[in-house]
Amino acid sequence: MLKDIYKNQFIKNLSVALCNECVYFKQKTSTCSKFGTRNVVSGEITEVRAKNCRTNETQCGIDAKYFMKRDSLYFVYPYDKYDLIRK
Repeated sequence: MLKDIYKNQFIKNLSVALCNECVYFKQKTSTCSKFGTRNVVSGEITEVRAKNCRTNETQCGIDAKYFMKRDSLYFVYPYDKYDLIRK
């Protein structure tokens, strides 16, 4: 139905999966928990900004290769101590 509404318009990426519907997306930081770098000294993990993942074809890319749809917008995965799980 959405495609029918916009069929006469030229909107790029209309049918591409959205990061904010993915289990790996962290809303508060706009990062993707699927990709990151671990500091070998402190063990701290630095996650990649979701926008950077989507523009990098070796990561998720524009086609959202690793996209996993969330059951609910309130579900947070993987859980960390700063995220609240609400249902």
